[in-house]
Amino acid sequence: MAKIHRDVCRVEVAGAEVPADGDGAPVRFRWAGRSYRVVEVLASWVEAGPWWGARVSAAGVPQGARPIERQVWRVVAGSCFQSEVTGIYDLVHESGSGRWWLTRVWD
Repeated sequence: MAKIHRDVCRVEVAGAEVPADGDGAPVRFRWAGRSYRVVEVLASWVEAGPWWGARVSAAGVPQGARPIERQVWRVVAGSCFQSEVTGIYDLVHESGSGRWWLTRVWD
């Protein structure tokens, strides 16, 4: 089971805060006042956001807006200050805004 969140978090890749383009796998993140170290990347995929908010032509073709693309990283992470693994987290990078979000914490 997973707990759903939509919390902004700070993510680092290879020891540096991630640039707006989001390239590279996360190695650390800060969420809810705590720092986490990524132990393993379990999966990564790209999701396209909804397009139905876009204007639509008479022929039903979306105009003037593109779907938001999100890169999702499912990681195993633990506290930076303890050696134990604390859980599995889904981190999402939105390409348009450059923001990172924590969206799920798996039990």
